[in-house]
Amino acid sequence: MKTILLVCSCLALALIMPGAAAARQGDVFEPIPRAECQHLQGLAEKALKTRFSLTPNAPFLYMTGDAENERDEAGRGCLLIAKGTGRDFPEGPAALDRKLRQAFQGWTATDSGFYGNYETSGGRSALTQGDRLLVIEAGWEPTTEAEALAQKKCPQSPIDTCVKYFKPTQLLYTVKVHVARRMEAHR
Repeated sequence: MKTILLVCSCLALALIMPGAAAARQGDVFEPIPRAECQHLQGLAEKALKTRFSLTPNAPFLYMTGDAENERDEAGRGCLLIAKGTGRDFPEGPAALDRKLRQAFQGWTATDSGFYGNYETSGGRSALTQGDRLLVIEAGWEPTTEAEALAQKKCPQSPIDTCVKYFKPTQLLYTVKVHVARRMEAHR
């Protein structure tokens, strides 16, 4: 009888919260309220003067430690995404990150080997506020045309060293803001 009640309770919860994924065993993070996510979306859009899509319940992964001692913590969270070219984001990934960090006032930067370091083509940073974790990722990838140009101009070098040869429209930017709340059992 208890098993049937439990199944019915879970089914009722799934019907009440469409799109909500049940927490998996081992999850450390859960989504923030949609209104909170929408508020952050507005701040991000104002800071970068572009639209961000919003997915309120997306997979969330946070890497901790360093390259030699890597650990990750997973769960679900809110995901904001903006896409464009170098024409839309002429200032580069590090400047985009800085603008977003300034827009998210009241959040504190975390110190981790995986966050806070930007190369020419991109990087990520992490901020906390209470039990919330916010990860900013900004970067670009070259178009196929730009990759071919890089093979001719600087064949033995990393792609970001060839950026001076690319037109702004040959840089395809993606800016992501992931936000989640640490589950109470993991605080």
